[in-house]
Amino acid sequence: MNAPQPYTSPSPVLQAFINKSLRVTTTDARFFIGELKCTDRDRNLILVNTTEYRYPSANDGLNAAKESDGSSGKVRVDMANRFIGLVVVPGNVITKIEVQEAAARRGWRFGSGALETLKMSMMASV
Repeated sequence: MNAPQPYTSPSPVLQAFINKSLRVTTTDARFFIGELKCTDRDRNLILVNTTEYRYPSANDGLNAAKESDGSSGKVRVDMANRFIGLVVVPGNVITKIEVQEAAARRGWRFGSGALETLKMSMMASV
């Protein structure tokens, strides 16, 4: 008979980002922008007020090129997005987590300080 696994607490690095706006990228190249409300020991994330974004497919680009007049030599294809509200993002599909800077609200930041620790702890769990 298997003994129950001891409970381990959620990542303190992730807990530091509770109530902050995150951009979470997944293995299928989607990303979600929402406010972190909860995490667990498996690094699953619960986001609220979340919008899902998908990059355009190759077919979308080809269709846009066919519809374009071709005068500029460039084609613009918008990302597909939809508001989904409350979402659980499984920890095992997360490839990157970015935190929106609180002071300026001008952009997304990744790779410094606690976020670098977050990146390393996410990679160690895989």
